[in-house]
Amino acid sequence: MVLQALGYVGIETRRVGDWADFATALLGMQAADRHAHGFDLRTDDGAARLFVEAGAADTVSVMGWEVADGGALARLAARLSDAGHPVT
Repeated sequence: MVLQALGYVGIETRRVGDWADFATALLGMQAADRHAHGFDLRTDDGAARLFVEAGAADTVSVMGWEVADGGALARLAARLSDAGHPVT
């Protein structure tokens, strides 16, 4: 399997305060960085695992996946591109 783990998730939301309460009080995440438009949360030694940004929608805006190495990343990028999904 090419994917090893989910690295991070970015959320766009109209309810930033609710996300702060949910992530810290219920999920036990730690606020890693607060900025003008939202905040980042961590659960382990990684810089952040959940990014919450204020926005007009309530949606997942980005996901980052972990792979074994550069070759696995190239194979995954080709597979996504061949399926019509832009890779940047």
